[in-house]
Amino acid sequence: VESGGCEAATANRDRQKLCGMVHEADHHVGSLVGELRARGDWPSTVFVFLSDNGASASFGGSNRPLRGEKGQYWEGGVRAPALLAGGHTEHALQAAGGRAYVSRALMHVTDVTATLLAVAGVAPAALAAKGLDGVDQWDALVVGGVPAGKYRSAADAAVADAGARRSELLINANSALFGGGGALRLGRFKYMEVPEPNEDAIYWHTLAWLQTHRAADFAALLSRDVCSSAWTIFSP
Repeated sequence: VESGGCEAATANRDRQKLCGMVHEADHHVGSLVGELRARGDWPSTVFVFLSDNGASASFGGSNRPLRGEKGQYWEGGVRAPALLAGGHTEHALQAAGGRAYVSRALMHVTDVTATLLAVAGVAPAALAAKGLDGVDQWDALVVGGVPAGKYRSAADAAVADAGARRSELLINANSALFGGGGALRLGRFKYMEVPEPNEDAIYWHTLAWLQTHRAADFAALLSRDVCSSAWTIFSP
């Protein structure tokens, strides 16, 4: 499997498959970007590439050095890398005197919708009227790429120092069907209510159960015999 730096030479078959999928994704994303450039649409494009959760170790994934994986509330299960690119993004960074960089600001997946709507020209008042959970992070992300000492105003510097428009983040709040699990991030600290077994295990248990039982019976069994929860507070 040719997949750049994706450890393709590993003897782990699941890892080889995952590396192959990464290679295919890279190839087709590259084709899409090439088509946008060829059509002359790249200068007006905001390109977002992201994941909905961390990798699953049982399928060859790794979230090191973060703890946990898909289906868990540890950082390895919920903190995922994302790419924000496109000609419009590049122009905005350049106009602010910035450059490409890695942001470690706190951002929720719901912020993507609010941010892209704002970039598309939806007014702040209209965004507020929609009652979205997400917040527009565009200005914070763009100003975050401006090197120290080059801010155009004290207000810009304050935005960059804050890093983002979030200091808290609700990661999940599940129903009793999934053990009432969830997690809340407040600044540097994180509170987790962890169901045992975790959500992935509950999912597979559900599929197996439904092969021979009625769906209506499952919720009662799950809450009575399967799920318990434990809570944890830590600094990620």
